[in-house]
Amino acid sequence: MKFKRPEFKRPEFKRPELKRPELKRPDLPDMPDVRTLLRHRIAILVVVLAAVAGLYGVAAATRPGAAAAAPPVVPERLPVESAMHACPAPSKVPGISTTVSAITPSTADRTGEGRADIRELNAPANAPSASLHSTGVPWYQESKGRSQPLVLHSSGTMAGGLQAEQTTVHDDYIAAERCPEPGLDFWFAAPGGAEAEALDLYLLNVDDGPAVVDVDVLTPEGRLADTSTLGLRLEPHSRQVLPLKTVSKLAGAVALRVRTSTGRVAPSLLVREGDRGTDWVPPAAQPARRVVLPGLPPGRGDRKLVVATPSDELASVHVRVITEDGAYIPDGRGEVDVAGASTATVDLASGLSGRAATVELTADVPITAGLIATEGGHDGGDTAYPAAADPVQPAGVIADNRSGKKQATRVVMTAPTGPATVKLTPIGPNGPGRAQTVELPMEKTRTVKVAGPGPAGGHFAVLVEVQPGSAPVYAARVLTDGDRLGVFPVVSARAWVKTPRTTDSAGALTP
Repeated sequence: MKFKRPEFKRPEFKRPELKRPELKRPDLPDMPDVRTLLRHRIAILVVVLAAVAGLYGVAAATRPGAAAAAPPVVPERLPVESAMHACPAPSKVPGISTTVSAITPSTADRTGEGRADIRELNAPANAPSASLHSTGVPWYQESKGRSQPLVLHSSGTMAGGLQAEQTTVHDDYIAAERCPEPGLDFWFAAPGGAEAEALDLYLLNVDDGPAVVDVDVLTPEGRLADTSTLGLRLEPHSRQVLPLKTVSKLAGAVALRVRTSTGRVAPSLLVREGDRGTDWVPPAAQPARRVVLPGLPPGRGDRKLVVATPSDELASVHVRVITEDGAYIPDGRGEVDVAGASTATVDLASGLSGRAATVELTADVPITAGLIATEGGHDGGDTAYPAAADPVQPAGVIADNRSGKKQATRVVMTAPTGPATVKLTPIGPNGPGRAQTVELPMEKTRTVKVAGPGPAGGHFAVLVEVQPGSAPVYAARVLTDGDRLGVFPVVSARAWVKTPRTTDSAGALTP
């Protein structure tokens, strides 16, 4: 039986018709193009920069001392309006005469009033024993029965270049000292405990606050390891004497550095060498790679050079001696090696042949130096201690000088680097005397005798003026009375100071 396969029809599906929705673009404001955006940014930047510049301009215009663009700042010269000097107590040895002297040189560019008060260290400040009011007039006072140091406080025009000195005359010696100004750092070069009978350091604190002092001692063997000279406290208006012979008893020559960590000190060093006299040692110039020592006096006694270096490195020192005949290098002693932080001694007598001289030293590290000069031979006489000095700029003054039958005042001068002209004027109680004009050839030492304007044997001052256009001049005063001898360098009369140069810098506010 046959079956018939049924026929199925595929259903027909109709694809739905989908319509794309119509979207309306929202109504937005017109946007600027790229160029417009850049123009706006530049405009904003210009406004910001203008605002910053305006603020800077206002700050510059309103800061203290503001002014229009000016040339580079030149240090301003200001007059010295106040100064102090301190003279140690005189010796109590019977039969001696001690004179304190002072003078402020007159200058045409300093006018007005001034005053210098002299009082003992323990006396009230408002109770001076003497007062000075006139520049250009030397003052002298013999110290009879005084046991206290003297303090000289000057102000106004009297402070400009005031010089104070103390001179002691004994049958066997002259001890002459420039009374020091209080300071922070001093150097001395002198014989050590092995040569000196006594080596005493006088420390004076003339201020209203305490001072703490350290004394470093350099010897041929190096820096002395002795803490007894460190951290010395000086109460206000007090003094202390530090005997250094015991701490340097094995040293032939020493260098002392006296410095303060608090306050100020006025130091003076006294050396006694028995039958070879007693004298004050003047402070030496601060250590440098070149130092000059004027004032080696004429004579045939001992002439020794003491060189010291504070550096821990070996110092190679070159020695030149300048006499009236020119400069020369000492035979066999032209180069001296000084171990670090120590001293060395050089004998200069053999080449001098009794001539006055200046000694010039150059080294590869900082050094300082002093001289030991004996008048009257090795076995007796008097001893003086010339020291390294700074050049006289433009003038210096020596307060106490003498002239008479045996007494004589000489100024020893040298211009190592070029010719110079110096004017020497004696000044007595009644005014200046006849001036001398001295021409100094390069590298030659000149010794000039100066007589006072008053009676023979009287006291007088000497004004030392280096004339414009001169090379640097180094000078020392040599005072003799028979075989008695006193020498110290001529220092510049500090009548003016220069203010430090300043500039605008944010670095001033940073550590």
